[in-house]
Amino acid sequence: MPADGVEVIVDRRLVNLSALRTRGIDLSAAYAFETDIGQISLTLAASNMLQYETTLAPGAAPVSALNTLNGPVDLRGRATLAWQGVQAGAALTFNYVDAYRDTLSLPARDIDSFQTFDLRLTHDFSDRERGLVVAFNLNNVFDEDPPFANNPTGFAFDAANASPLGRVISLELRQRW
Repeated sequence: MPADGVEVIVDRRLVNLSALRTRGIDLSAAYAFETDIGQISLTLAASNMLQYETTLAPGAAPVSALNTLNGPVDLRGRATLAWQGVQAGAALTFNYVDAYRDTLSLPARDIDSFQTFDLRLTHDFSDRERGLVVAFNLNNVFDEDPPFANNPTGFAFDAANASPLGRVISLELRQRW
């Protein structure tokens, strides 16, 4: 029984009331072989999310956020073809994010898949112990725009699944001492 005059008790301890349940499959494979011009390698990686459900309070019904705006997409993947010579190298990477639904718009609409290519060229001026390594990176080679999403945050894309940056060029210099 509470003491006389006590009308409210505030408990400010942190309590985790929500829950998240995820299930999925991640696959990766790599293969490399030597040639007269250097090593050639192929790398594949994919993630297939099967379930992504949130429960906001104990006893509440779980809600699936999979394949929805600002939520995770069920399928994404990456494939890289690379060549590494004695002092030079090159890599071409394909990035893929699957199509999904914008369930916040009325009527609900499809959001297209997002595919980009990245390129990396390197040259090693060092003697493997010291010296300069130069890399030229070109992300989103074909300057693909992110697919349109009627996002309530005010942006016309889904930042959880696409980048608005477009083509990004960078030069990397690494010095070994």
